[in-house]
Amino acid sequence: MSRGLGKVQRMLLGLIREFGEPMTFDQMLLAIGLQTKQRTKLEPSLKRSLRRALHSMLVNSSELIALGNGGRAEPYRYFFHPVTLYLMKDQALQEAFDADPGAKEAVRRDTTKLAKALGRMSSDTDDAEGPKG
Repeated sequence: MSRGLGKVQRMLLGLIREFGEPMTFDQMLLAIGLQTKQRTKLEPSLKRSLRRALHSMLVNSSELIALGNGGRAEPYRYFFHPVTLYLMKDQALQEAFDADPGAKEAVRRDTTKLAKALGRMSSDTDDAEGPKG
């Protein structure tokens, strides 16, 4: 059982907060200093570890949200989830989120996912009550 965020996850959250706007994975690598112009190859295990930490904050804890389509032309940009921003009460970060062109679409996707999950939960509880009539 998890006991909270790990070191890498806390580092990534601090990095995004310090940067103050949505970041791509490559920007994170450059900011950490793991990928420089002289050192273009990154240890695969380290890169995988960073991606897993980032993904777990997206999927499991929903502290971050992915903005964009994820292609070469528009890579995913990672930023705090709107609910997390509300709880942080940081107006500058909220304005940075609102200024991102993919923010509205990402919120719409996230809301749709939540509505589907609530619909499944609702149908599960209806079945558990037994037949009506």
